[in-house]
Amino acid sequence: MDDNIITGPWPGSEDELDESGNELTEYEQVAEGLTEKLIVQMMHTMQECGVDINETSFIKDTSLVIEFVNACIYRDMGIEHPLHDFLDNFVKVAIKNEMIHCTVDIDFMADCLKTVVEELENEKNDPEPA
Repeated sequence: MDDNIITGPWPGSEDELDESGNELTEYEQVAEGLTEKLIVQMMHTMQECGVDINETSFIKDTSLVIEFVNACIYRDMGIEHPLHDFLDNFVKVAIKNEMIHCTVDIDFMADCLKTVVEELENEKNDPEPA
C-alpha cells in the first residue's frame, strides 16, 4: 500500500518568509494567501472599470490597502498585526439599533500625521549631540 505514496517537497511548499526574512506561521501563510486572492480580484475588477493598475501611484496606494486587508484577516484569525493599533485609534465604532456603524476619524489622523512629520523634520534639522 505504501508504494502509491509520493512524497514532497512540492513546488511552492517551501517555507514562506515575510519582508524581514522571518518564517511565517501556517496561519499567517493562510492569511497572506487569502489577502493575495482578494487583492488580485480587486485589481482585476478595477482594471475592468478603467483604472490604470500599472500607474505608480496606484501601486503605492494599493500597497497600503494590502496591509489593511491583511490586518483585517489577521485579527479575525487571532494574529497580532501592527496596524491593529492604528485601526483601533482612528476608526470609531458605534452600535445603533443593533447595527454597527464605523467612521474613520480623518481629521484626527491628519493631525497625528502632521505631528509625526513635524517631529521627523525637527529630528533631521537638529544637529546631533557632540
